[in-house]
Amino acid sequence: MKIYLNVVPSERMFDMVKSSLEVHKKAEQAMREAVYKVVKEHRKTGVPLAVWKNGKVVRGPAKKIKCN
Repeated sequence: MKIYLNVVPSERMFDMVKSSLEVHKKAEQAMREAVYKVVKEHRKTGVPLAVWKNGKVVRGPAKKIKCN
């Protein structure tokens, strides 16, 4: 049995969702910038990076890490 509710989302609900998405986008951008800085620093110093690959942690040269 399906129950249908006639609920009209309020403007406050839209604002909450919009705010949540903005926070998510900012957090994702901050993470990308942090990873970029770490890879750049490891390339500069020659220190290998640990990455997750095929369910395992693998260490390797930062030169092989692609950053956009």
